[in-house]
Formats: sequence, C-alpha cells, structure tokens
Amino acid sequence: REYHSGALWDRQGRRQVKAHAEKGQGVLERLDLGRASTLVLWLLFVIYAFGFAPGVPLGTSGPEGSVDAELLKALIANPFDEAINPIFVFVFNSLGVVPALYASLLLPGSKDQKPLPTLPFVLASLGTGFFALGPYLGLREERASSDMTGEDLPTPARIVESKIFGGVLLLSSIGLLSFLASSQPILSGSAWSEYLALFSTSKFVHVSSLDFINLSIIMYGPILEDLKRRQHLASDPNAFPNNLDARVRALLITALPLIGPSLHVLTRPSLQSNERK
Repeated sequence: REYHSGALWDRQGRRQVKAHAEKGQGVLERLDLGRASTLVLWLLFVIYAFGFAPGVPLGTSGPEGSVDAELLKALIANPFDEAINPIFVFVFNSLGVVPALYASLLLPGSKDQKPLPTLPFVLASLGTGFFALGPYLGLREERASSDMTGEDLPTPARIVESKIFGGVLLLSSIGLLSFLASSQPILSGSAWSEYLALFSTSKFVHVSSLDFINLSIIMYGPILEDLKRRQHLASDPNAFPNNLDARVRALLITALPLIGPSLHVLTRPSLQSNERK
C-alpha cells in the first residue's frame, strides 16, 4: 500500500513538473525578439524613472516637490493652460490619446489572450502609460490571423472598430497638433528652450515625455500585427498603400505619431465585415 501511494505521488509530481515546464515553454515561445526588446525597454524605463530621472517624485515635500504637483493640478483643471509650456501641454494631452490608439490596435486580438488579459492593462495605461502597458506588450500572444471575424471580437473591441471612434481619435490628434503649431511660444521660438529647461529639472515632465516617446515607437509592433490581420480585407490590394509591404506601411504609420495611427484606425477595413468561411 505504501509502495502504491508513493508511486501515485511520484506520478503526480512528474505531471506537475511537466505542466510547469510546458507553461514556462509557452511563455518563452511568446518572447520573440520584438516582445523581448519591449520587456527590456520597460524594465530600463522603470529603473531610470524611479532611480535616475532628474527632479523629485510627485508628492515630495518642499518647494521642489510642489512645482510638479502644481503643474499637474493646473493641467487637470485646464488641460490647455496657456501659462504652461505648449510642448508639454501637447505631450500631456497626447498621453490621453495614445492609450486609446493602443486600445484600437490591441482589443481586436484580445479574445482568450494569454498569459495576461488585455482590457485591464489598456485601461491602466490611461493613467500610467508605458508603466502599465509594457509588461502586457512583452508577454501577449500575437493575433495576426486573417481568419478573425466579427464573431471573434469581444464587446470592447467592437467599440474601437467603429469609424466614429477612429474619427474622434483623428480629430483629437489634429486638434493637439493645431494647438501646438499655433501657440505663441512656438511662433516666437521660445517654447523649446523653456521645455528643455523643464525636461532637465522636472521629473513629471521628464518621465511623461519619455513615456510618450516609448509608446509612440513601440506602437510599430501592434500596427504591423493589425495590418496583417486585415490585409485580405482591402478593397483593392494592388492600390497604394495596400501594395506596400506590411512592414513598410507599419513603419510609415509609426513615423507620424498620433496622426499616422489615427488615420490607420479610421481607414482600416473592419473585421466585423469579415465573414466566417
């Protein structure tokens, strides 16, 4: 009886070890070069933001800490406060549009996503940007299959598939760029020197700016995946820009922060029009 009991425990132990090994192997298979690079970038960003970025953390007592706190309070009260450097106003407000763009790119492939669910990380990125989105982007499964249809879309994905949602994103992007281009400090040439002074002394400005840059650059991967997911739905595959390689198209879209991704979301073929064969 003791022998059979020991053998049973031994078999169960081997099964558990095998299950953990297969789970670990699945994670490693997902870590291609692009996603591994995203994880490394995220880790370096976190270490730099909390350990080496200039300035003091929000909430720090004293005059240095109150500068960032007052800046944040002013932007929350008036997101387009003319008393604040227009370049940072643009960056701050863009960090509200960029997570919505990621939602448009990631939610269509969010069904049964492993090992992390999509929606919580996308929602968290509205307040914390790359801090929340980085781990998800590094570990998620690629969903570039052209077999996806409207039946595969969870409810949040159907919202971001709408042309209305894409139109709002494009108008918001155009509005932000128009605000930046028409602001008096930009026209007078003083905006960049003021912004660089803030960037070198304020942790809030410094980290937020790097957050915007990181999110804009690594959007290339989700855009490329979204292009592959929809390439068979193009009305004329031989017309420009459909006739370009998907990697070239993704690079061109990514090279125009806000405007490029917003145009893509607005003009892409909808997966809801794809029918199950």
